[in-house]
Amino acid sequence: MEKILVMTDSNSGITQKEKEKEKYGIEIVPMPFMINDQEYFEDISLSQEDFYKHLEDNTKINTSQPSLGCLEEMWTNHLKNYDYILYIPMSSGLSASCASSKMLAQDFNGRVRVIDNHRISISQKESVLEALQMVKEGKNIDEIEKYLTDSAFHSIIFLLVEKLKYLKQGGRVTPAVALIGDILKIRPLLVTTGDKFDTYAKCRSEKQALGKIFEAFDEYINGEYKDYYEKGQLVFSIAYSKNKGYSDILKEQVLNRFPKLVFHFCDPLSLSVSCHTGPNSIGCCLAVNEHLN
Repeated sequence: MEKILVMTDSNSGITQKEKEKEKYGIEIVPMPFMINDQEYFEDISLSQEDFYKHLEDNTKINTSQPSLGCLEEMWTNHLKNYDYILYIPMSSGLSASCASSKMLAQDFNGRVRVIDNHRISISQKESVLEALQMVKEGKNIDEIEKYLTDSAFHSIIFLLVEKLKYLKQGGRVTPAVALIGDILKIRPLLVTTGDKFDTYAKCRSEKQALGKIFEAFDEYINGEYKDYYEKGQLVFSIAYSKNKGYSDILKEQVLNRFPKLVFHFCDPLSLSVSCHTGPNSIGCCLAVNEHLN
């Protein structure tokens, strides 16, 4: 059986502690941040607590991508103990990291497979968990690569943002729109299938936002994902920034309404996403998983 290491970046939300608990091979590449001209690495030298303190103090924070030198060193070292590395970075539609990694992988004679899975954060973590399950099942590297590539767009994330100022800083909304939106307490509900974030709805309350999420879930569960839902292969997960907020309420109401969904996790949102959405944001994901335990 091939010895395969599954690797991803910390944008997936998988922590170093989770990595250490995993029996099968997994490695996490920490995402770099520049704060006050100093480089930090997510979950290594930058904790959730310190990050949100900087963010709420209006400190300038810039996100970056893992250096090719760092990846090359990690791949070279791990290939001493593994036959292959399966690397699942954040979506190519949201970062240049995937394209850069693919170019670097060409120097490793097919032993490093970079998957453009078109996923981010919650859905990216689901892909990693599914890849790990396939490794446990004894699937070979070609089978896993093909499955993850073919199923790339079989997920959707909805993300509710508390304030528009962080989207303004990232250039997603104009200063005028952000100012008016915050005055009127408008909370955008964003949606992504992995390549970009779009506005799904503009909400004035959490109750209205929940209604819009239920509306969207109805559409997908009774449409594109219906067969997977009926077979128990549709996974539901939640992520939040800084505070859990009404995550438990969201979980309870969604599972009551859609009892065949498989709930996976409720975890902190990755800092590379929180940097653009700010604290007190909440995201939920539907993802197809054909390899559940």
